[in-house]
Amino acid sequence: MDSISGFQVVSPEHDPYDPNTLLSSGLPTLDVFDINYDLFPVSSSEPKVDPLAIEEPGEYGLIAPNTLNNLKLGYAQEITFILAANDQPVDSKTSTTSITTDFITGLPADIEVIENYRNFSAVALRIESVDELNYILKNPDILNLVPYDSGASTGLMTAESDSRSRPENPRSENTNDSRSSDSQTSNNDSQTSNNEIVIDSEILSAIADKISLTALDALIDGEAQELLISFNSRDIEQAVEEKMELENWSVGSDEVINYQASLFSELKDDILSPFSQDLEILDDYENLPITFAKFDQVDPLIELLQNPYILGVDVPQIHEKALAESLPLIGQPRAIEATGFTGSGTTVAVLDTGADPNAPGLQGRIVYARDFAPDDGQDDDDSGHGTNVSAIVAGVAPGTQIAALDVFDWDGAYDSDIIAAINWSIQNRNTYNIAAINMSLGVYDWKHTSPLPDNEDALGQAIANARNNGILPIVSSGNDGFTDGISSPAAFESAISVGSVYDFTGTYGWDSASPDRVSSFSNSSPFLDILAPGSEITAGGLSNYSGTSMAAPHVAGAVAVLREAFPNESSEQLLQRLINSGDPITDHRNNITKNRINLASALQVESSRPDNDNFGQAAVLSGTSITVTEQVVTSERLNSRVNPTMPEQVAVPSGGLGQPLFLEKSPSTHLAVTLIPS
Repeated sequence: MDSISGFQVVSPEHDPYDPNTLLSSGLPTLDVFDINYDLFPVSSSEPKVDPLAIEEPGEYGLIAPNTLNNLKLGYAQEITFILAANDQPVDSKTSTTSITTDFITGLPADIEVIENYRNFSAVALRIESVDELNYILKNPDILNLVPYDSGASTGLMTAESDSRSRPENPRSENTNDSRSSDSQTSNNDSQTSNNEIVIDSEILSAIADKISLTALDALIDGEAQELLISFNSRDIEQAVEEKMELENWSVGSDEVINYQASLFSELKDDILSPFSQDLEILDDYENLPITFAKFDQVDPLIELLQNPYILGVDVPQIHEKALAESLPLIGQPRAIEATGFTGSGTTVAVLDTGADPNAPGLQGRIVYARDFAPDDGQDDDDSGHGTNVSAIVAGVAPGTQIAALDVFDWDGAYDSDIIAAINWSIQNRNTYNIAAINMSLGVYDWKHTSPLPDNEDALGQAIANARNNGILPIVSSGNDGFTDGISSPAAFESAISVGSVYDFTGTYGWDSASPDRVSSFSNSSPFLDILAPGSEITAGGLSNYSGTSMAAPHVAGAVAVLREAFPNESSEQLLQRLINSGDPITDHRNNITKNRINLASALQVESSRPDNDNFGQAAVLSGTSITVTEQVVTSERLNSRVNPTMPEQVAVPSGGLGQPLFLEKSPSTHLAVTLIPS
């Protein structure tokens, strides 16, 4: 591969909101254009002001861009406002009640109060527009505001917008279940017994973006909380990179994984050892900067949250299965016949409901099986979801093996169990040559219109660590039919989100189905990564399954095949190859075009059209100068990832002049440039 030298990109430590730091002022000639703040990606969990969204921000600049963008798009937002009256010390529940009552009394009648916290001066509101937000921000008692998080570890779904009727979770009847609350005390009783515990507003403001205030309120009321603690691992990541360079270690090698685990252990011990008597460790994910712990008292938690090395503590969310003639559509038979590559020697970790080892297509294919959720004594639950998903992977990649990792209990999968399975996958990456993790799951009816920073919560951190260790995390985009947003965890920056197309001609519900028409249920957004067949799929002896759950394993299986075919390419190069070689499909609902995987093209099998593999035949160019002819500031992960710290060279795509080269400033910030010869 040829390259052009003399190009340099600034390090990620620079403020990504400053256009002057996007690229260095070194040898190349650069013309940086104005930034469209409406589309500017969120690259960290730190609140930022969007100057185009707030007409009169005044002193109130602590507003997340995602929240403002959603309001401008017309989507109501749930926001918690932290209050601190200048003339009243917040030192008792009486003063707390007085402050919040006065605040609520002064609101317009049409603004909905979602939650009035019992133990501190904060109120959660449903905001319908930027005008409403501007009106509320004029109140001088507002100290801070954060997105509302209704989570508390009571066994309920975090996504409160799920309006479907659900039977009571059987887990709540099991008093020995580690996720069940130890306290069955009613809120009224607990208020009486704890009415002197109050959190100062200044402290609350400092920690509000690190914890669900609902969970904090419940803990004050005596309800033990089980929380995922996320540690700031930036220093560890840098130390690992330096060690890899010094020792010439490869990404995802046992040396890297073990060294990283030792640094995580030291960090956790340093921070948590003073709290050894105050919390119970439920699970310590040795390969991740995450610990699952139970808190009985609020004071140790508040002290822990004030440590700058704590990114946050999260209540485990519950994720649901993403249910809604595919192989010829993606060119699989032709690819396998022409090349002989089947994914042999690789493994795909399927995080799902388990898998039936005797199902058609799975006999002899399951190399490892384990329940990470409480053991239900079944290979797969009654839905057969995991069996169908695993069989799709096995069908696309006839030589790969399946690690059937059961993360579902009853009808949901907790973050803590998903993270445990990801942790296992990293630990055993080289034992089984794990190429991909498949997660056909998500939070129902919960939309993200821009990418979630990986450090937003513990699950995002786990997904990012898997990808950093050479395992591609493939995630279904969700089945809510959104045309401007996708579900979590697909929305995390490091997740590879997959939408669905039909693979048949006919009808699906009210929709007219035809091959490569985007499925009516499939969530879509500008930052969706890729498409694959998801309706109607028969696999594992289970017929006509539909959903982005079925689309994701097509991608995971294709990754396994490419891993065998191109053993010397990195996981990021394999992903680029798969995305670049796909067939462009325009979503009829929103006119967004994304590529649908084409395994034959990815394997460079001759076809009637040229393969779209820009890096397959690199052009030879001379010169050291480039000029920015177009800037793409977008929240989607683009096809090429260029190491932002690589100072010497940048790969040149085929075609030379006029071919865009996407340069990555951070995992969610890119520029498109065109190469110009000197």
